[in-house]
Amino acid sequence: MSATLDSQALAQLMGNAPVVTCTGKEFPVATHYVGSGNGSSLVQHVAETVSRAVTRYDGSILAFLPGAPEIRKVRNLLDQSDLGPGCLVMPAGWGRAFAYGYGIKTRIICLPLTIAPKYWKPT
Repeated sequence: MSATLDSQALAQLMGNAPVVTCTGKEFPVATHYVGSGNGSSLVQHVAETVSRAVTRYDGSILAFLPGAPEIRKVRNLLDQSDLGPGCLVMPAGWGRAFAYGYGIKTRIICLPLTIAPKYWKPT
């Protein structure tokens, strides 16, 4: 789950489910906002934006999407593009585990689902 998720609000929504927490390693993060895509579809716009980001910035990329169909479509478009060597496109949760599990040092392009904003905590 996101480090900015309001876990208590989500637990309450789920019938007061227990909340398990653990500390993890922090990584530096830079946020880049882009426009709405000038009429292109969300899927096309995200795929183009990620492709540009791969050439302009170092490190891994996290691009939130609203649902599983959008994640599949963006992943398919990125898999068909030339992202260069060492880029691994994965849905949330798989990327780092897969890369570390096989000893691969690579850039991860992670495509997680968006959580409803009402459950986010301001950071």
